[in-house]
Amino acid sequence: MHEFKIMKTINSSHFRLIGAALLTLALSSCGSYETVSSPNGPQSVPSLKGVRSVSGKPNLHVPARLGVLTSSRFDASSITDKELKSLQQSGITSIIPINTYAGDSHRYQMTDLTYQRAQIIDNTKFLNLDLILLCDQSSSKDTQQHLPPLQYLSLGIVNPESTKANVQLDAVLMDARTGFIYGTIGDAGKSTAVSLTFLEAEAAADAGQRRASSRAKQQLITRFPAFWESVKKQYKK
Repeated sequence: MHEFKIMKTINSSHFRLIGAALLTLALSSCGSYETVSSPNGPQSVPSLKGVRSVSGKPNLHVPARLGVLTSSRFDASSITDKELKSLQQSGITSIIPINTYAGDSHRYQMTDLTYQRAQIIDNTKFLNLDLILLCDQSSSKDTQQHLPPLQYLSLGIVNPESTKANVQLDAVLMDARTGFIYGTIGDAGKSTAVSLTFLEAEAAADAGQRRASSRAKQQLITRFPAFWESVKKQYKK
């Protein structure tokens, strides 16, 4: 089991190992965090039938080509070109969205992405990537109705309510050749939407969730340079 050095923790977040050696995120709490793996030997990467095994050893190459892969519940098209460009820090020569190339395997959340590291590497090896940023987004919402008598008196037309959206964005930086996980970074976004009628409620809630997602992405992107510098300091040859 690998140890991790916690660089910065805001709010609550935690990690766990699946089985004896598979590193993955426990996304049961929201918050901002950055971690960099301690270089205590190779990590165990699950072996998949028909897929070439990988070593799980650190092998950081800088300058690096970075691929970005999102889970199926995190729409890859929601990441703009400007946001991708913001991730291109010193030592990262290019950034490539790779959902199209990574195959159609079910990868609903981060646990699926980390479990299928060997498959992802095998499917994208022709891209000659050095690193892959695995990204996942989870969300929840809490809706509260206001002045219920108005709903009754208006025959359901008037329905004042507020919806609080919470979005957690998590990213794992892994080696595109060996499957070694260099570290993880995450951030949370919140937003409140208010609607007056049933017709407005769904659109208002969706807009609130988009705002929360955007805030989480912007906060993570803002903190990514310091995270990347820490990874380089730990692992650059």
